[in-house]
Amino acid sequence: MTLGWHIASLDTIRYFFKEGGGGGFRSEMRVYPTAGIASVVISNSASFDPGGFLKIVDREFLHK
Repeated sequence: MTLGWHIASLDTIRYFFKEGGGGGFRSEMRVYPTAGIASVVISNSASFDPGGFLKIVDREFLHK
């Protein structure tokens, strides 16, 4: 991880995230401070979209 985090929102819930990738892998970590949860996805495919995947999966945990 680096020192630079990004800030975004999913359904008005703010989160901090860091993504990464390179030759043959992609990853993303998100932290939702107000919801008390975090999510991480790591893939061994450079064409996988971790942000799109987490957008779908995280909603399941945020709206329970």
